[in-house]
Amino acid sequence: MPSDLRERGEFLPASNDTESTDPNHQLLLCIEKGLNHYGASIAQVVFWNFETKTGLEKKDISKNPEKFVSSIEAMFAGGAMAVERTVICELRSGLVRCQLDDRSLVTALKQARAFLQRNTDSGR
Repeated sequence: MPSDLRERGEFLPASNDTESTDPNHQLLLCIEKGLNHYGASIAQVVFWNFETKTGLEKKDISKNPEKFVSSIEAMFAGGAMAVERTVICELRSGLVRCQLDDRSLVTALKQARAFLQRNTDSGR
């Protein structure tokens, strides 16, 4: 698979992809795809900003959704809500059976993480 597909957020892993069983990886792919609606490198910029401002890593977003959303709000100001809604839409597309709150990215990320964790735990 060409790496540029993953970079552009056009790739979600097939069910046999070894990383697809990692709930955090699935969540990050959905977030990346949502952010990349605004440009091919936007996700990398947002992730870099999150890491720089919080001292956390990209993989920590699912455990710190409040800090992630705060970094989006700091970067996009009045446009942050549109970015958050786009990410929520991608979460819904990537996690079809998951019921997500469409009013809050923080809540949607928590719900998605819990959903993926439950499904991973039940598959063991």
